[in-house]
Amino acid sequence: MSSNIFDNIGKPSDVFDDHDVASLINGDLLVMERIYNVLFPQIYSYSLSYVAVSEQAKEIAQDCFLYLWETRKNLRKDSNLKGYLLRIARNKSLNWLSKQRSQRNYLDYQTRREQAINYEALKDKSAELLLTAELQETIDRVMGQLPPSHLEVFEMSREE
Repeated sequence: MSSNIFDNIGKPSDVFDDHDVASLINGDLLVMERIYNVLFPQIYSYSLSYVAVSEQAKEIAQDCFLYLWETRKNLRKDSNLKGYLLRIARNKSLNWLSKQRSQRNYLDYQTRREQAINYEALKDKSAELLLTAELQETIDRVMGQLPPSHLEVFEMSREE
């Protein structure tokens, strides 16, 4: 089957026929580039509608085309490339959202755990008592090193 310049007249620019898919399967980089140029904005927008983060949506869209290229040999000639890429974008977007939720849940868990530990530490008086005892030992040691006249002045300042 020979293709000519008039084959694509009247065909929407984002529809790729069996010949385009066959060329892609065979590794035609020009067809891949055309598919990328035509469908990237739609795949990006679709992904952006899920993830709402422009840079992440671009990354997901690029990953979709990379995945298309890597798995092109598994395609059938009658594959709907746009539908296939949209399904990949949806799955990759949902995976990213799930990962984000897991990370947020983990960070929330860590924050709650840290707060509980801090609360228990503040509630526990043993640490405070230990510090007070250490401080008293230091005061007693220093006072024991004072000459008697200084010690008497210090004690008078505290008592009177």
